Amino acid sequence: MTILLFAYGTLAVPQVQKALFGKTLKSHPACLENWGRFMGDDGYLFVKPAPFSRVSGHVLHMTSEDLYRADLWEDLTQYTRLTGLAVADDGKKESVFFYAKPQGQGRPWNSGEQYGLDLSDILADIRRLVLTDNGQAIRGCRTK
Repeated sequence: MTILLFAYGTLAVPQVQKALFGKTLKSHPACLENWGRFMGDDGYLFVKPAPFSRVSGHVLHMTSEDLYRADLWEDLTQYTRLTGLAVADDGKKESVFFYAKPQGQGRPWNSGEQYGLDLSDILADIRRLVLTDNGQAIRGCRTK
């Protein structure tokens, strides 16, 4: 069964997918309507409701194992995995999962802005994400 996840940040980057999932995921461009992208005080991007706004990103096609790894990466103590509708470039609406901070505090983020993390730092963070034998995550310090 294919799971659809809307990605608007690091999960949309092919090198990140390769490091986290061991492969580049099939994807297509889409957007979330009535949501906005924000930069948190902690230096991480998030989305929260924002009427008349839209967040551009990609819908990733993944397995349940991929979703499990994405949940570990996105740290569900910091983000909430929600379901919603993404609108593909052809206008088709799809039910997707996405990560959000509905009550998050931060400033609006313009997609043209430089993101605070370097790709090499992100890939190093993924290497520090280790699973124990019972499937629990042990996370090293994430860079900001």
